[in-house]
Amino acid sequence: MSCMLFTKAIISFTFLGLLMGSLCGYIAAYLIYKSKEDSYEEQIAALRSSISKLNSSLNEAKTIISILEAKLREMRVNLFRTAPRENLVVGQFEREWDGSYFANISDAFGEDVSNISVKASYMPGWSPLIISIRHVNGTGIKSIVARISGEGPLPVYPECIDGKLWHSSSSNFHETDQGSVLEMEFASEEPYEGDANFTLVLSPSKEQLSFTLELNLTIINYMRSTVQKAQVLKMLSLHEAKGMVAFYVSPDGNDSWSGRFAEPVQGKTDGPFATLERARDAIRELKRSGPMPEGGVYIYLRGGTYVRGATFQLTSEDSGTKVSPIIYSAYGDEEVRLVGGKRVEGFERVTDPIVLARLDAKARDHVLQVDLGANGITDYGKLQRRGFGCPILPSALELFFNGEPMQLARWPNHNWTKIVSVPNGQNGGVFTYDGDRPNRWKNLDDVWVHGYWTYDWADSYEKIRSIDFDSHEITTYEPHGVYGYTVGQRFYFLNILEELDEPGEWYLDRETSILYFWPPSQIEEAYVSILEDPMVAMQNVSYVSFCGLTFECMRGSAIVIVGGSHNLIYGCTFRNIGDVAVCIGAGLEDIYNELYRNTAWNRIGGYENGVVGCTICHTGEGGIILGGGDRKELTPARNFAVNNIIYDYQRIARTYRPAIAIDGVGNRIAHNLIYNSSHSAIILHGNDHLIEFNEIHHVCMETNDAGAFYMGRDFTERGNVVRYNYIHDLGNASMVQAIYLDDCASGTTVFGNILVRAGRAVQIGGGRDNLIENNIFIACNPAVQVDARGLTWASFWFDGRDNTLIDRLRAMNYDKPPYSVRYPELARILEDEPAVPKGNRIVRNICVGGRWLDLLDGLTERIIFIKDNLVDVPQVFLSPDEGDYRLREDSPAHEIGFKQIPMECIGLYLKAIPDWTKPKPD
Repeated sequence: MSCMLFTKAIISFTFLGLLMGSLCGYIAAYLIYKSKEDSYEEQIAALRSSISKLNSSLNEAKTIISILEAKLREMRVNLFRTAPRENLVVGQFEREWDGSYFANISDAFGEDVSNISVKASYMPGWSPLIISIRHVNGTGIKSIVARISGEGPLPVYPECIDGKLWHSSSSNFHETDQGSVLEMEFASEEPYEGDANFTLVLSPSKEQLSFTLELNLTIINYMRSTVQKAQVLKMLSLHEAKGMVAFYVSPDGNDSWSGRFAEPVQGKTDGPFATLERARDAIRELKRSGPMPEGGVYIYLRGGTYVRGATFQLTSEDSGTKVSPIIYSAYGDEEVRLVGGKRVEGFERVTDPIVLARLDAKARDHVLQVDLGANGITDYGKLQRRGFGCPILPSALELFFNGEPMQLARWPNHNWTKIVSVPNGQNGGVFTYDGDRPNRWKNLDDVWVHGYWTYDWADSYEKIRSIDFDSHEITTYEPHGVYGYTVGQRFYFLNILEELDEPGEWYLDRETSILYFWPPSQIEEAYVSILEDPMVAMQNVSYVSFCGLTFECMRGSAIVIVGGSHNLIYGCTFRNIGDVAVCIGAGLEDIYNELYRNTAWNRIGGYENGVVGCTICHTGEGGIILGGGDRKELTPARNFAVNNIIYDYQRIARTYRPAIAIDGVGNRIAHNLIYNSSHSAIILHGNDHLIEFNEIHHVCMETNDAGAFYMGRDFTERGNVVRYNYIHDLGNASMVQAIYLDDCASGTTVFGNILVRAGRAVQIGGGRDNLIENNIFIACNPAVQVDARGLTWASFWFDGRDNTLIDRLRAMNYDKPPYSVRYPELARILEDEPAVPKGNRIVRNICVGGRWLDLLDGLTERIIFIKDNLVDVPQVFLSPDEGDYRLREDSPAHEIGFKQIPMECIGLYLKAIPDWTKPKPD
C-alpha cells in the first residue's frame, strides 16, 4: 500500500511538472500572438484551463502527502509498540541537591542514564520541579517510574505534561518506618519526538523538608538504532533557585515600600507591598533593568483577607519564561483570601412594624437587618434571566454567611410547586398555580420564578410581570420560559420578603438598602458579593502561576486565561462564586450558545495551561471551562484539569453548567473528584480529548435525559477517549446516563470504566464508529443502549428539515485533510447511509446485575458488532460487595481478553490536596 502511494506521488509530481511547462508555453504563446484579436479568447481559455488543472493536481498531491504522513506515523507507532523494551541501567547517581538550578547536569549523571536518584530539599512555598530528558532518534521512552520518599508531606502532584502521549498507568502510596513513599508510573503509547518532561509540584510547608526522587526509564529502540542513550538535560527547581527574586505582599503592607521583606521591619520604614498590582509593577521594573533571574520571581502573599474591587490584569509584558517563571503564591501554608465582596457589620433586630407584619410569625423573633448603605455598599446588581440557553452573566448581590452561600427567600422552601394549566397555550406566557400562597405578598415588583418549564434538562429564571390572585394566573416577561410552559412541570418563587421564614434565608429591599436575614447560627462573618468582572484576567500571558490562594465572594468569575502558555492554577480554593471558577479561552459570556452556533470556533485557549489540585465549590454556573486547540487544523492545545475536587457547582443555573466543560482539541481531564450536582459533571465539545481516572458520583440528581459525561450532535467531534473513570450512584430518573453519546456523537472510545448504579450507563444515540470495550457495569438498567434515532424520530437531520449535522460536517471540511486523513470513515459518510449507526462495537465488557443491552429502532447484531461480553457470570471480581472490582485469578474474564482496570489509579492522587482545602464533612 505504501509503495503504491509513493508511486502515485511520483506520478502526480511528474504531472505537475508537465503542467507547469505547459502553463509557461501558454503564457509565451499569448505574449507572441496577443496582437491577433481572433485568438485572444482561445488563449485566455487555455490559460484558465491549465491553472484549473494545476490547482487540481496540487490538491491531489497534498492529499497523497497527508496520507503518506499518516501511514508513516502509523508505521512508527506500530514499530514502537512491538519493539522490545530495553532498560539502560548505567548505575545510580546520588547527590545532595540544595534546590539550585542546573543548566545541564548530564555531565554529572553521564550521558547514558536510565536510573537516577536525587536527594533534594526545598523551602516553604509551592513550586514545580521539572526534569527534562532527551533520547536519541529512533528510540522512545516507553515509561517513566518515579519513586518519591521522605519524611513529612510529600511532593503534591507527580505528572507528565507532554500532552496526550503520556498517561499515568499506576500509582501507589504507602507509609514505611522511614517515612512516606509515593510511586507513580507514566507510560507513552506512541514514540515521542523531543525532550520528555517530568514535573512534580511541591507542597507548601512552613518548615524545610527533604525528599528523595528516583527516576527509572524504560527505552524502546523502535528503529533499531545502534546508539542507545537517554540524557538528562536539565533539572529545574522553580523555588529557592540560584538568582531567584522574591517580593512579598501583606494586608499590613505598604505600596511605597520595597516589597523585599516578608513583614514590616522595625520602625516600619520598609516591608511588604500592600497590593498585587504593586508587585506586578515591581516585576515590570525588574524586567526593564535587565534579564529575568534564573529561577524566576516569586510573589509571596502573607495570610489574611485581600478585598478586590477590580480585576487584576496581566498581559504579555507580565509573562515569565521556562527558566524564569512568575509565581503568585501563598506564603507557606498561610491562608490567603482574595475576596470580591465586602464584609457587612451592624446586624440588629427588626423593629419596623410594617416589616414585621409582612414576616411570618415564626420568623419575627429571628430575622435581623443591616443597612448596606451604612456599610458603603450601593451597587446591588440586578436579578437577570439565567439558565439553559442564557448567557453566563454576573449574579446579583449575594449573601455569604460564615463561608457558606445563603438562600434568597423563596417558596416552597425546598421542594417545587407545579404548573396547573396554561390558558394561552405552551408559548402564551401565562400559567396557573395551585393554592393562595401569593395572596399575602405585598410587593411584586421584582418577584421571579425558577423552574424546569417543559423539559427536565432545561431550567431558567423568569421575571413575573403580574399575578392575578383570583384566577391564579402568572404572566411573565418574554421570552416566557425555556420551550414555553407545560402543565405538570415544576417551579418555585423567589425574592419575596414574606417568604423569609427559615434559617439561612435573606432578602434585600433595594429601595431602602436594608438586608434582612435569618442567621442559622451566631454571626462570625457575613460578606456580600460585589465584583462583577473576573478577579484575575490573563491575556497572552505565559509561565505565570497562582498557587495556594483562596478566591471567593464575587458576582462574576475568578480567573480567565486567554492565549498564552504554561500557566498553572494549582492548590487554590474557589468558593462562593457567581459564575465559574476558571475559564481557559475567550468568549465566556456566551460560550455555550456560540459553541452550538459555530462548531469551528477557536476560543484561543493557548496551550499547556492547566488547573491542578484545586477545590471548587458553591459556584453559580459551573467549575472549569477548558478550551484550547484549533478544530479546523486539529491542532492540540494540551491544556488540562487534573486532580481537582469539584462539588456543588450548579448553585444558580442548574443545567448545562458542568464541573468541567472541555472544547477545542487535545485537552485532558484526569484524576478529578466530582460530586453533588443537579446535572452533568463533564460536557465535551471538540476532538482528541482524554477523559481519564476521574471519580464522579451523585450528579444528575435533579434532572432527566442527562449524562454524567455528555457530548453530542456533531459527527466531526471524534477521537475522544473516555477511560478508567469510576462513575457511580447517579440520580434515579429514567433517562440518566453515566456516559451519554447523544444525537449522533461518533468516533468515541469508552474503555475500562467502572459504572455502578449508573442508570442507563452508556447510551449511543444514533452515532457511528464508537467503541465500548473492557468496561464493568454493576446494577445498571441497561448497561448499554443503542438507538437509530436518525431513522425514526430524528429523521429531520437527514431529510433537509434540520441541517445541523450536515452543516457541521461541511464547516469542518470533513472530506478533506486533516479530517479525511485522521478520520477516514468521515470522508464518505454522506454516501453511506448516515442515519444508520454503523461502525459501533461493543466488546469484552462485564455486566453484573441490572439489564445488559437494549437495541432500539430495529437494530440487530447485523449492524452493531457485539462480541465476548460477560453477563451475570459468577466469581468474576475479588470483592464486589466492598467495591473491589479487580479480577480474581480464576475469573472467566481472563478468557475473553478482558484487561485489569487500574482501580488504584482512579480519583485523586493521594496526599495531593492540602488538608485546609478539603471540604468540611457534613
